[in-house]
Amino acid sequence: MSNEFIAPPPAILAEKSDAVPSQDVTDPSKAHLFSADEVYHALGGSNSSNEEWVQHQRQLYGTNKLAEAKGKSLWSIIFWNFVNPLTGILLAVLILACIIDEPIEAVVVVIVILLNAGVSIIQEWKSEQSMAAIRHLGGATNATVVRDGRKLQIPLGDVVVGDIVELKTGDVIPADLRLMEINRLEADEAVLTGESVPVVKTLAPLPAPKEGE
Repeated sequence: MSNEFIAPPPAILAEKSDAVPSQDVTDPSKAHLFSADEVYHALGGSNSSNEEWVQHQRQLYGTNKLAEAKGKSLWSIIFWNFVNPLTGILLAVLILACIIDEPIEAVVVVIVILLNAGVSIIQEWKSEQSMAAIRHLGGATNATVVRDGRKLQIPLGDVVVGDIVELKTGDVIPADLRLMEINRLEADEAVLTGESVPVVKTLAPLPAPKEGE
């Protein structure tokens, strides 16, 4: 069975929800605080999502792509993991151990430096690889959207705010989405959060944050 979703709504006029009086349903970043019906009606229907509407949304909100940021090279990561205050302190201890002729202590310090830098380099490089994969995700696969009453296959980067997105098992989630209808949905968020177990999703709005949070 296919599952349909709706992206956060564009900034158009709509009444505020009584359940969340301090929040605005027309704010895309607040869509998770409202019910799917509220978000859908604030957005409008799929019958109005023709090419002119798509171009308008793209002009307002841009393309569905992360800003291109130059990642760190492996050599840069290695260099900065050896050029830091902690390594400087350990090198000073190493030099002192050599001066006072303490070879065992010197060897221990060398091992500590290599282990510390090695673990940090591996973690940082994996993080860079994950971010690179996310940045290039838009060009790697397609999304199924409902526009003008028809299902279309489009590149992830062409999804716009307000699109109704249909997902099925194994699909890549193309953007931040407000769930409309689901059937035992679980999402693999390991690339974002490191969670090893799929996260169960529900339709219920999330509670509004308390003032000051």
